[in-house]
Amino acid sequence: KFIRRKSPSKSPTIPDSPDGFGSYSQEEHSIQSSLCKTDLSSLAIPAIPAKFVKTTTVKPNTLFPRWNERFRLDIEDSETDIFHLDIWDHDDESSVFDAVKKLNEVKGMRGLGRYFKQVAQSARAGSQDDFLGSVNILIKDLPCKVVEKWYNLEARSTKSKITGSIKLKIWLSTRENKGLSDEDDRWNEIEQHQIIYSIFIDYRLKSHYSDSSAQKWDGQLDESAEAILHQHEIQGDLSEFQVEFIRWKVLLEKIKTKNIGFHLILSCLKSLEKKWSDPIQLTKREETFLAESFVEYIEYGITLIRYHRQLFPPRNKPAFVKFENLLKSLSQISKMKLVSTCCSSIDMDLKNKIIRSIERSTADLFCNNFDLSALEGLISNGNAREALQDIMDLLIITTTDLEIGLQYYHTFFESILEIGYFTIIYKQYDKLITESLCPLIQRTTSASYVVKHIASCRVQDAYISFFLSEVCLALGDFYNHRTNVSSRSLHLLTFSIHYQEWFIPIYNNWIKEANKKLQYRFEKITELDRLIPFKSKGYEDDSMEKVLRSSSCQDLTTTFHYLKEFWKQLGLNSVKNPKVLIVPLVEMITQKAEFYADFMNERLASTSTLLEDYSGFKLDDDVLIVVNNLEHVHAHIICLPQELGFTIKESVSSTSSNSNSDIIKRYNSEEDNCDEKLKNAICSSSKKIDDTLYSILEHLIAKLRHGLKKHIFHLAWSPDTLPTIDSISPLLEFLDSNLAILAERFLKGNYYRSLDIFWELILVELRDIADNSTGEKMPLFFNRLDDALEILSGFFTLGLPQTKLHSSNYKQIHLLFSLNKLSTEALIDKYHRERLAMTLRTENSPYGTLTVRVHYNHECLYVDILKARDVIPLDTNGLSDPYVIIELLPKHLHHSMYQQTQIQKATLNPVFDESFEFPVSLEACRQPSSMICFTLMDHDVLSFDDFGGEAYLSLATIPGVSCQNSSIDNFHGLKLIHLPLLFQNNKEHPILNALESRSGDKMTQEFTKKHKHRIG
Repeated sequence: KFIRRKSPSKSPTIPDSPDGFGSYSQEEHSIQSSLCKTDLSSLAIPAIPAKFVKTTTVKPNTLFPRWNERFRLDIEDSETDIFHLDIWDHDDESSVFDAVKKLNEVKGMRGLGRYFKQVAQSARAGSQDDFLGSVNILIKDLPCKVVEKWYNLEARSTKSKITGSIKLKIWLSTRENKGLSDEDDRWNEIEQHQIIYSIFIDYRLKSHYSDSSAQKWDGQLDESAEAILHQHEIQGDLSEFQVEFIRWKVLLEKIKTKNIGFHLILSCLKSLEKKWSDPIQLTKREETFLAESFVEYIEYGITLIRYHRQLFPPRNKPAFVKFENLLKSLSQISKMKLVSTCCSSIDMDLKNKIIRSIERSTADLFCNNFDLSALEGLISNGNAREALQDIMDLLIITTTDLEIGLQYYHTFFESILEIGYFTIIYKQYDKLITESLCPLIQRTTSASYVVKHIASCRVQDAYISFFLSEVCLALGDFYNHRTNVSSRSLHLLTFSIHYQEWFIPIYNNWIKEANKKLQYRFEKITELDRLIPFKSKGYEDDSMEKVLRSSSCQDLTTTFHYLKEFWKQLGLNSVKNPKVLIVPLVEMITQKAEFYADFMNERLASTSTLLEDYSGFKLDDDVLIVVNNLEHVHAHIICLPQELGFTIKESVSSTSSNSNSDIIKRYNSEEDNCDEKLKNAICSSSKKIDDTLYSILEHLIAKLRHGLKKHIFHLAWSPDTLPTIDSISPLLEFLDSNLAILAERFLKGNYYRSLDIFWELILVELRDIADNSTGEKMPLFFNRLDDALEILSGFFTLGLPQTKLHSSNYKQIHLLFSLNKLSTEALIDKYHRERLAMTLRTENSPYGTLTVRVHYNHECLYVDILKARDVIPLDTNGLSDPYVIIELLPKHLHHSMYQQTQIQKATLNPVFDESFEFPVSLEACRQPSSMICFTLMDHDVLSFDDFGGEAYLSLATIPGVSCQNSSIDNFHGLKLIHLPLLFQNNKEHPILNALESRSGDKMTQEFTKKHKHRIG
């Protein structure tokens, strides 16, 4: 080896972190212990002492050694010096005794020869390590920058077989010989570099940025400053890692004094971890230095998080960006292997530290706005208003902070650090409110405190009610925020779900006072009533100033609104059986609505010309104001259940099989009682206003009855050749023009009432014209009226619901017209089909049962009248003399086809056993209207025979007609038919009335005379 010593003025070369790869093994079992030696040599200079040769540690039992060690070598002549490196297999630990121990392992002559060879090698004096390869690099070939590459190992001669390579990191630098140790000298350079870097940063910030814009600095220095720093790095022999942790230390100092951004810290931490990604052996001083800096920064970051609300408000975007980078830098520290290595002996539970800092920050905000002793003093002195205002302000601050935290801070903490920020602050507020604030609220709202202090404060009562509602609303807002709390933490919350019950005494006192004040306000409302324009929400027309109302309805419903809002803000719907509390509120509102209806009706009666009889139709302003005022109030009354959040059960079952059935029954009974009161209050008030409106509108629209009657008369008696649509056009135009006026001046509810009144009035007029001069009308006349009714129904469909449109009057008139437009034969057939349907529906009849057998065969209908039972007694002796008339219907299809049985004397269960034949075609039997009418009569010698009941049987269903292919020659095997005997119970049957009205038709007169006697 030729090694030249370095003079103090020369530059050293520094090989770093050599790795061996694929080294050749000269040991048995292919395992070796590698040793690396480095030096600088010159071909023309004698060898230098061995103390200047650098040697690595031994890596035992590996073919892939990793040293990660650093050495400094001094250069004498950069033109001739060579960097030389040897790798050896270290064998010092082998000995003759180790070889002798292997004697028992010898097997055969070949093994014995190897054994003696090993003994000789072990006993050899001055034994040296086995050579594995070398590397030689000319110093003049090294560039000025860092070189990091793999070098192939070289052999000493061509006879040697050397394989493998080694990775070296080599760079050139200079240093001054200060007489210090290598470690002290290097640390001195680090401190100097830190001072220089700090100076350059101060200069850069001062010359280019103001205090407010310093956070925009990207971390770059001037080119001259960068050049100086780079030169000092070379001269000071500073590694990239050392340069980076110097930058980290300086930035850590500047972040506290300068308004620079945390993005520089974040970038520096990432770079620091990257430079240390291939772990470098740290000196004790470097490790301590880094550990202290990391702990310092974490504590600084925790402090900033404690005051994050003041330092990083969400509305300050630059500050909030800075806060985001602060959290990212803390997250980066928590994930760095360098930090865990340097701070292995330090408690670095960063996540818990941040959580505790957030909790302290939340407690600070709450306590800074909460003075327990002052609040207790206010409450004790009866200053409920001031105490409630302070409590309300504190709750508003709390809920506002929760909303801001959820919207802004929670997202960053959750996504960056995986910390549930909102859950932390909510749990803290939950604890503080439950322990400190809730006892004060409960004390203020207690029944005894209300009676002693609040109920007597008449002047301040409105303000106290306001603050109480605000406190309750704020508590509700706070409670509702728990939906955003992590499900794992819900069971830890202590704030009571029944907080609304605290306010029941306050509510009961408020109801009493509100009822008194509402009466006074009602008097003032009616006294100061004035006319105002009103734009209806039901219409999109811009000319709504024509819809008149007065201020009293607006003032009254506004008062109702305040009452309902107070209820909703208290949130008492969540208490047990809230309807007990709603009842007095609803009764108070509905009672005043009824008073208002009476007041407006009386005022109309005294000022309006509504009841005057004159020919012209005029909408008086007084009438418009009254009806629109009442409709405005009525709309608020019917919305009470929806607005107050309750429903009224239609039916309630009070039975229960539970062991607590008595309690449930009492609860259900109380709830049913409340439902009844609520229903009565709302329905009574709504009905009274509705009846008042209908009464006024009926008088108003009655003035149009004369014109309506005239148009309906022309419709009914227009020429038969004129289509119905043309004859009804004047009536439709009359309705359209008048309804347009009402739609323009009325609120929607009143307009719909007007439509309802008009419709019923039209139905009355149509009925009148149909009833008068009945004998003069023909089916064509009623056909026209029925068509007109259908047209008018379509006209009113857009404004009236089906329940109003198809009223009972409409159904009666529609039936009247539809029957009267039919021919006499069609009416009689319809009547018979109804009686047939009645026979089929009836199972047991009080008038008895007739048993028959019927079948059809060979163009002949065979009827067997067998017997009857339980016929009604029609003679004075309590018996009857029955016989049966068999008649084929309808008569226009079966001309004069009827026969009768023999008379059975004095019996209620006659047996006839008679057969009859009727020649009839199969086609006639299959007609839907073809049937047999069985009429049971009681024979009377001295007077007309009495009617004993009738039954009908369709010919289409009998054997031989329903089954055409069947062949039946006699009654044998036919099923008996039991027919119930019927009477006509409807004395005003519409078909009979329609037939009776046709006085000029002989057939109808005979039919009605016959069937009128059959009415039971």
